[in-house]
Amino acid sequence: MSQYYVIQTSGLTKNYGDVLALNSQDLVVPKNSFFAFFGPNGAGKTTCIKLLLGLTKPTSGNGSMFGLDIVQNNTSIRKRVGYLVQQPQFYKELNARETLRFAARFYYKGPKEKIEQRVDKLINLVGLEDKVDRPVGGFSGGEMQ
Repeated sequence: MSQYYVIQTSGLTKNYGDVLALNSQDLVVPKNSFFAFFGPNGAGKTTCIKLLLGLTKPTSGNGSMFGLDIVQNNTSIRKRVGYLVQQPQFYKELNARETLRFAARFYYKGPKEKIEQRVDKLINLVGLEDKVDRPVGGFSGGEMQ
């Protein structure tokens, strides 16, 4: 995969059982360019993004982001990309602190003390200090976001 491309895929395919969610996607996005996914519902946009971020594994094909393999180096990739799902879903019985700890495992592999420092910083940043011990199932839509 070339160092001149921020995203590059070859034959990237994802099946969920008998459902073909992404069919042999070949994609090249040069560095310093603007790029967006457009298409009708069911076109494979979200599936492609999840594959690029390593949130799901391809059935076949391969890809890279920032020159890093999407399967082997997905944690390093996710450290560099912001991704907000359309409708966030959390374990309703977990509190804010537990939810952030859980999410941190997708982006960071390191000492627990560093995770705790980051969790504390995020709780303060979004103003949830007084709600940190409440289950997120009772949060408003804005608090969830």
